[in-house]
Amino acid sequence: MGSITIDGKRRARLVFERVSGRKAARQSPPGWVLLGLFIVMACFAFALMAGTRVHGNLPAFSREKTAAYSSGGAPLAMESLRMEKVLLEVGDGDGAAPSSLASRFRSKTLTNLLSPWASAEEGDAGDVGAVRERKLASYLSLRTAQCDEAANGEGWVSVDMTREGRLNTYLYGNHTSTRGAREERYLTMTRCNIEEAGGQSGWDVYRLGPFVGSGGYDWHQAFVHPLPRPPKAKFITGKLTAPVSQSGEILGYPPIYPHHVHMKVNGVEHVLEAHGDTMCAEENGGKACFLHTYPEGYGMPFDGQARSGEVGADYLSLDFLLIDKREFPAPPMIFFKEVAVKWSADETLTPVSTAMTHAKASKGSPFATTMVAQRPSFLWSTAQWLVDGKLVISREDQVPWFHSHKPYFRAMWAFAASPEELGLTGDLLWQVDDQIGGQGARDYDYVWAPDGEDPLTALKRRVNQSVAGWEALRCWMLPEGEDEGFWEGEGGGDVQSRLWGPPALSSLGKGDLGGEKILERVEATDSTAAFPESWHQRWKGNSYDRAGEVRCGPGGWRFKAGDRYTVLSLNGIHEEMADQGIVSLQHNAFFTLYESDNKTDVGPSYEVYGPYTSEETMSYSVSSSWLRPEEGGQWMAGKETFTERYSSGDEWQNATFNICNETQMLSKMDRMFQHEYYDAARVELDAIQNLI
Repeated sequence: MGSITIDGKRRARLVFERVSGRKAARQSPPGWVLLGLFIVMACFAFALMAGTRVHGNLPAFSREKTAAYSSGGAPLAMESLRMEKVLLEVGDGDGAAPSSLASRFRSKTLTNLLSPWASAEEGDAGDVGAVRERKLASYLSLRTAQCDEAANGEGWVSVDMTREGRLNTYLYGNHTSTRGAREERYLTMTRCNIEEAGGQSGWDVYRLGPFVGSGGYDWHQAFVHPLPRPPKAKFITGKLTAPVSQSGEILGYPPIYPHHVHMKVNGVEHVLEAHGDTMCAEENGGKACFLHTYPEGYGMPFDGQARSGEVGADYLSLDFLLIDKREFPAPPMIFFKEVAVKWSADETLTPVSTAMTHAKASKGSPFATTMVAQRPSFLWSTAQWLVDGKLVISREDQVPWFHSHKPYFRAMWAFAASPEELGLTGDLLWQVDDQIGGQGARDYDYVWAPDGEDPLTALKRRVNQSVAGWEALRCWMLPEGEDEGFWEGEGGGDVQSRLWGPPALSSLGKGDLGGEKILERVEATDSTAAFPESWHQRWKGNSYDRAGEVRCGPGGWRFKAGDRYTVLSLNGIHEEMADQGIVSLQHNAFFTLYESDNKTDVGPSYEVYGPYTSEETMSYSVSSSWLRPEEGGQWMAGKETFTERYSSGDEWQNATFNICNETQMLSKMDRMFQHEYYDAARVELDAIQNLI
């Protein structure tokens, strides 16, 4: 595991170098050196162009080769590490490659073309970390100019949540609390509207707090409903969620662990969200990964002009839990939570939706988790796509991405097949039996633990012998320590040849397959003058969760409504954390962005809790702005209900659909969370208004 350098000057220099693309304080070489380099590069370019003329017209893919890359002639999804996403359509099943693709073949080797993350820009070297840091730097620059330093009364504006009828609360629990957050405190919110050049896009920024942490795992839990809408929005195109200091500096983990940040959209919990593993390893962007944007040209439909209470109105809600993980007692630190919604008024954007697939949770398990074994074991879930479409794949934008608790997560695979078609059958499952501290397994705490056999070898053999095979693999996460063992270990050659055919997958660069950090070592700090800021004091030297990188095959992922898919993860406590007494309660959350084939009836944003087998019930939560409810309500008039759309055929007999409109969400939050301060303020405000 690598260590994070906590030398502030060195960190600032490294960030400058990555964002600016040049070395700090370095002299330019003499002019004659530059001239010589120019001549050499010109000669090289001429030779390369000559070679391209000879080899530029590549033969069209055969029908068999096309099928090996993507069943049914699906488009070949190419990822560019520029600020825009490039999709290349490869054939339509007849073996002929489009002429527009042939011209791009001339500028790439076949190996680079096959790479899902091949850079389309010379000199970029696939440095997604630098791209992500530039995006964050751009956001911070806009925020400084239009929020922090704005004149004429513009910039940050205090939001009177009580007067505006926005239900809100802040619950606190200190390091001695055994029941989480219970003490109610006041919550404030300030807001700033940022517009980018032209005024057709920008950010709506919300800052909540203040929170005072003293370490020892104190809890700070807050809820706001509804969150103000971005008034000019026609689409949502990204989000930022990050803890910040009093001065607005982005804070990482450590010191603050963002257990969850849910910016709900139309009642769906996990749409604009973040968790404890959102921050990336330093080389992949670090704190810049708190900011996610959709690939250029895409947006999630959202009407910022909708009014609360209107039929089918788009709305936002917010809840989060932040934990100060510094060692107790730590000097008190004041911090805030900053959330921001990136919006666009450009109505020509291609509409996209989000889909989050979770493992089915055990009853009574905290935060919808499933207990997994301490030793290596597999957990999986299955669900069905609701509409015809395809995944949007962009590594720099971190779509897809996968959420789990990284101290006991090892690897992930997502397949376009049912568990049964992959050989993952119910008879493999055993109830978890090795949990520490006498923790008992609940009703759905089952795993497949291939005891006595290497788990990767057992998985490869079982899928190799299955109906679907490795041809069904679409995306994966194989972090440091698991990547080489999977592709190159026993049975790895079978995976490569069956999945992609020649050239072998091993011809791609290691960075295209995996190998990144999901745990990053951070050294301890103390309360001496070496660390003058309170937020930088009393850090525990430990390995901390990092996002990891989801890779997807070059064939992309197309699907039809009703198609089965399966998300599989390998879990087990990492050796360096085995002595920390960690109870392994896991998520198996696969977050995707998808484009519907039908552009006039765009599929919904949704999340689904998927079971182990195809015979069990899937539970969907679907955007309240999509279809009509079963009883009452008139939004989206003229469209059918869920029952009418999904009652035909046997494939939907094991699915339930839940919706939550703005009024229902208010009632739900009112029941679930204490908010005496808000209630008292509303009573007082009503009394004053009656006097007037």
